[in-house]
Amino acid sequence: MSVSKQALEALIAPRRVAVVGATTRQEAAGNRVLLHAAGPRFTGTVVGVNPRYEEVEGRPCFASLEAMPDTPDCAIMVVADSRVEAAVEDAARAGVKGIVLLGRLYDPGHDNPSLSQRVSAIAREAGMAVCGANCMGLFNSIDDCRLSLGDVTGIDLPGRIALLSHSGSTWSGLGSNHRPVRFSVGVSMGNEVATGVPDYLNYLIERPETAAVAMVLESVRDGERFIGAIEAADKAGVPVVALKLGRSDLAREFALSHSGALAGDDRVYDAVFARHNVVRVDALDEMMDTLEVLAPGRAPTVDAVGIQTDSGG
Repeated sequence: MSVSKQALEALIAPRRVAVVGATTRQEAAGNRVLLHAAGPRFTGTVVGVNPRYEEVEGRPCFASLEAMPDTPDCAIMVVADSRVEAAVEDAARAGVKGIVLLGRLYDPGHDNPSLSQRVSAIAREAGMAVCGANCMGLFNSIDDCRLSLGDVTGIDLPGRIALLSHSGSTWSGLGSNHRPVRFSVGVSMGNEVATGVPDYLNYLIERPETAAVAMVLESVRDGERFIGAIEAADKAGVPVVALKLGRSDLAREFALSHSGALAGDDRVYDAVFARHNVVRVDALDEMMDTLEVLAPGRAPTVDAVGIQTDSGG
């Protein structure tokens, strides 16, 4: 089941953002997220949601999402896993179309269906786009919106490369790089409880600023839709650069424990990437080298490299 463009727009390019779990406690996650959500160029609104307060850090705070006079486009959930399901239900009733889930959705009772499955069902029924769970969040340097727990330092200027990453630390590291590669949108996808790589990729290749898409993948959950998305990128002339983690047996075992999905046979990825002109890289440095070439928006048209130097030595 695919996610609508409207829902993805609400998630990735929101004009109204609500921080559920906003708090006045300094250094608490709900306080940091509220303070960092809007960069200096962001022209939308950011509010808090917490029944304990009427105002947090100079921003209005409401008892619930349903209690807000204007429905937010996106809500970032900064609450304990035990409160996430109720918060997502509140978002669904309020008509929120984008949510960010930072927590793991840990289910101590091992319920069936699990907390993750219940949250996924609520989101899908409501037509929501969901970043996460178990992720660092997302950023949009075009609009200067930063819906994340960490402060990504490299997005003060807009970029042209879109980033999708299953690894939160890699998402943060690439976003904060000191090389001449700037990202337009960066999504830490986490466990993909309701929104996956194909949804993001199909949306991002239609954004006018996207010169290329970088993907750091642990696994692919829906092979058919994934192939359709990279095929669409190829037809649209948007280069895709992929770093596939989990190539060794040990790495595949870690990918399963981390994201909950099988990493798959590496030879299959090689064949699929080659068929649809995805540039496969083996390391982050190689990815950044490749993105430097693609960042200006001029993809190579021949399978060759020219080298110009100021010396023959």
